[in-house]
Amino acid sequence: MADKPKPASEYKGEQLRLVRETCLYVATKLGDLMDEVVVVGGLAPSLLIDQSNLPEGTSAHVGRMDLDVGLKLALLDERRYRTLAERLRGANFMPDLTDDGRPTRQRWKMSGTAGVTVDFLIPPSGPEDQGGKLRDIESDFAAVIAPGLMCAFQDRRRVRIDGRTILGEKAAYGESEQIVGFYTMLEDNLEVPFKTEMLGVEVTVERIDLTDDERIIAVCSRGKARQRVPLLDLPLPSPSPAGADWIAALRRWARVER
Repeated sequence: MADKPKPASEYKGEQLRLVRETCLYVATKLGDLMDEVVVVGGLAPSLLIDQSNLPEGTSAHVGRMDLDVGLKLALLDERRYRTLAERLRGANFMPDLTDDGRPTRQRWKMSGTAGVTVDFLIPPSGPEDQGGKLRDIESDFAAVIAPGLMCAFQDRRRVRIDGRTILGEKAAYGESEQIVGFYTMLEDNLEVPFKTEMLGVEVTVERIDLTDDERIIAVCSRGKARQRVPLLDLPLPSPSPAGADWIAALRRWARVER
């Protein structure tokens, strides 16, 4: 692994572009799981502040040589870290290697691309967790314990990022793409029809749909009557139908977005 530059003058705009392209690629692969992570570190200022419209005399952000990604503790509690790791592996990410060839479980790199690494961070889960130590997640996946990382989740902002990925593919990632992504996963995974109760009346949820203004709705029926209900407001039965975890994920995302 190459040493990082020390003075700002040694950071190049090309490196910032590569990290941004890697961030866009990771976002398109993680999809709904972006609600469980936060981008921190050196890339964040360039995502939050338009570097092409700075006040006169203000220097542009110098950039970063890696992508710092904070993980929510809930990923561990609900075992969604497995999905996150699987998606990254499917996108050709793997643990980076030290100069002497040892894998670094907390730092992954995409095979066959420029030298951009993804560093994983996680908040402490208890008083015994020491900052800077590794939190084991899987045999080849770990994160650096970072006290204060929860502040980044509490104060985070959603931004739209578009352009080309590290593979040269044209892509975009923002609220619109996230909603379409949720709809696709719900279509693939939510078991319909199922019955639920609304205002004391049993109805059948026949299917879900995506409106022209990008709202996900449930098409409900009772006899010949039909009603379209925002999926965020749909009461779920107990037990919930298979795939209802995607409704829960949509609701978590919507709470952050609102």
